[in-house]
Amino acid sequence: MEAALTAARADFTQHAIWHATNTAPAMRAGNPAVKMLVESDITCLGAYAETVAETLYRLGRAAETPALLERLRPLIDDPRWPRKVLYLQAQSLYMATDDRAEARREFAKLVPLTPKEADVDILRLGIGLLADELSMTKALRLCDRVLELTEDLDDQLRFRALKAVRYPTHGVMRTRQSRNWRRRWRWRSATRTPSWIPSPSGF
Repeated sequence: MEAALTAARADFTQHAIWHATNTAPAMRAGNPAVKMLVESDITCLGAYAETVAETLYRLGRAAETPALLERLRPLIDDPRWPRKVLYLQAQSLYMATDDRAEARREFAKLVPLTPKEADVDILRLGIGLLADELSMTKALRLCDRVLELTEDLDDQLRFRALKAVRYPTHGVMRTRQSRNWRRRWRWRSATRTPSWIPSPSGF
């Protein structure tokens, strides 16, 4: 796992260098063609940072993650990047401490979760983390937003299944969500499998 951490850090560092030497200068020059590069950098660096955080968690070094993520805030001069960092902080905080209330407070800094949200990672985490607070209507609208934004087959399966389960079992499922949350949430599934989806073998 130490080798995996070294590799993950190297991937992140290399892409950060590419951003600093290529994308950032174009951003400062006001080049309109740089928009797609900025979006790509936010997506890639966010994924690399998540891999580093996950690896630290698996190594039992999750306590190092908050300071690491905090140092990343000024990396990209775009309002979407600090929001990505907040998402990572909320996710890693919950996994490291099992403190759902504290993770919610961190997530709340992203402003109220709405169906206008454009970041699929934030939507996935929010739907799961706020499971017992969401009305049926809002939960379904958020699921629709995920389905609208991504063609990922895993997301399509899980969130369509979620809608199918959520609607007919609204009252019952809300009482089960909090009790089953921690047992069903692991690092990767935290952003992909909301807690009110049943867990048949292999799902």
